[in-house]
Amino acid sequence: MKHTDGQVFDSGEDRLTPGGGPSHFSEDPVPATSFSLRQLYFRFEHLIKYCIIGCSGALLDLGVYTLLCCCTNIHYQYINILSTSAGIINNFFLNAYLNFKVRDYLLRRFLIFYAVGCAGLALTALLLFVLIEKLRVYPVVAKTVTIFIVTVVQFVLNKCITFKRKENAKCRK
Repeated sequence: MKHTDGQVFDSGEDRLTPGGGPSHFSEDPVPATSFSLRQLYFRFEHLIKYCIIGCSGALLDLGVYTLLCCCTNIHYQYINILSTSAGIINNFFLNAYLNFKVRDYLLRRFLIFYAVGCAGLALTALLLFVLIEKLRVYPVVAKTVTIFIVTVVQFVLNKCITFKRKENAKCRK
């Protein structure tokens, strides 16, 4: 079959399936310019793993925050420090061993990771103050919103600083 511009188009109608009917699937290989899910995964592997690990830390963070908000009279900012610290510790070890697979300078890397986490904590505290005190958003909803914003900032900092390897000095991979 031909298109109006003269290019040949194989509709697959001339091929038969094992049952004797026409096949509507082309057996031509996928063009080199298209991306498969596998290629996308490998291109963004660290980000994908970081987000999955981050979800586990965020759930831990949110769980501790919710539990302490509901069961204690501790001020939400102090609870935020405790819950965020639990998430940071969880995320460091999972990222170091499962994502970036670094085993060297763990104490140094942890301190940097924690410093990045503290920067995230400061940003979270500011956002919580604005959302809760100024905009009157429910504290658990406010915390959930801040997690998404802070995650992006922390990924970039941790990839470029905390888990940077000497042989891969650029953070653009």
